Amino acid sequence: MNSLIVIPALNEESSIQSVIEKLRKENLNNILVVNDFSTDNTAQIVQSNNVDLINLPLQLGAWGATQTGIRYALEKGFDFVITMDADGQHISKGILALKKHIAKTEANVVIGTFTKRLSRSKRVAWWFFKTLTHLKIEDLTSGFRIYDRKAIKILSSSAASLLD
Repeated sequence: MNSLIVIPALNEESSIQSVIEKLRKENLNNILVVNDFSTDNTAQIVQSNNVDLINLPLQLGAWGATQTGIRYALEKGFDFVITMDADGQHISKGILALKKHIAKTEANVVIGTFTKRLSRSKRVAWWFFKTLTHLKIEDLTSGFRIYDRKAIKILSSSAASLLD
């Protein structure tokens, strides 16, 4: 699977090293960190690990940094983008589950979640949301996702943001 892992990062010097190491232990080497104008040593740590890095000239927020990575993936010809947070909350072994699920279902987007980590109030909110909508979604807000080429093209468009 021709995929790129995109990690938006803002002041994540305390965790980014560990995240990169965990990914590499799983033989996941197509990694791009989008540094969202960090004021700490995030960029230097990423560079010292020989991971692709984009340094944003101003802070765009999590979605702006993620979309920058998605646009990079489109330009470089990747078929899938996997996004994950830089704080280490997403387990790299979960990437295999995302890949299997998107291949099995032929979905355009799969959102990963770790329901055991959700607070009680968030579980209750999701229960109400699922009851009202009848959607089988556990955590729509999770940054742990996989996008296929069709989703990459849509999310890279100017209609998906104000980055153009």
